[in-house]
Amino acid sequence: MIARLLLSTITIIFYFILSLGIPILGYLVPYYKIRNVEIYGKKYSYIVNILVALSLLYIGEKFFLSENLLIVYLIFPYATEFLFYLFNRLALKNRFFGNLKLYDRIVLTSIITTILMTVYVYFNRESIAINIDEALKLIRTNQSFGIDITDLEESLIFIKNNVIAIIFRYMFLANIFLFLTLIAGTYNRWKLSWYWLVPFMIFVIGNRFYDLGIDMFIPGNIISIIVYIYLWYGIKTIYCIVESFGVKTSFLKHGISILIGLQFPLAVFVLGALASFEVIEFKVIKI
Repeated sequence: MIARLLLSTITIIFYFILSLGIPILGYLVPYYKIRNVEIYGKKYSYIVNILVALSLLYIGEKFFLSENLLIVYLIFPYATEFLFYLFNRLALKNRFFGNLKLYDRIVLTSIITTILMTVYVYFNRESIAINIDEALKLIRTNQSFGIDITDLEESLIFIKNNVIAIIFRYMFLANIFLFLTLIAGTYNRWKLSWYWLVPFMIFVIGNRFYDLGIDMFIPGNIISIIVYIYLWYGIKTIYCIVESFGVKTSFLKHGISILIGLQFPLAVFVLGALASFEVIEFKVIKI
């Protein structure tokens, strides 16, 4: 029992530390806990969660991030796991959540965790800015890094202007991977509602024809988020189309659909938007 508790704790901490460097791997923690921790019951899960929290507090205080390391863990990936179980429970008791399409659930989970992470970044913006300034000074004084400082500064400006959308992308991809690993065989049946397009149409049409005259930071990030959502739904639609032509290998179907999505993002976004209205999917897939 003790050995199993330690193994679970170490594995979760390892996956979490790994996800700090590669954020889309944040799905590994909730996946591992759902598959390998929850099966031993709530008591076991509670003990593991406490051990993980204490370990992250110790690691953060001992090495570099103080209590922030635990806060990041609680925001993502722990919040993802919590929302996974919450939506499962609500689906059994509430008609709205019971009828919520799977892609909508992924979007909703990603939006909630994105808001939490954005709030965290906002309240820690001064320390983040100080760390960035120190890193830039180090790069300027040591050209051996081989980094073009101008390109780096332009990248930082882009990140600053699109920080919410960038955070969402990582959250969204991690949630897609989570559900793919949990229920991979249902991917071709995942659905997305069209109503996520409403704010996109409001901001794009309003700014195009009526010149709303508002700060476009929030609307710009929302537009980028919506485009990303329907881009990936377009990729899923292409996956189904490729499947309808008799391609059986899952790796090949994913590879083809993602490659097309990366090569023609605008067209695939439009395809995903149309598919959400269910005017394309069944008519095309059943060729």
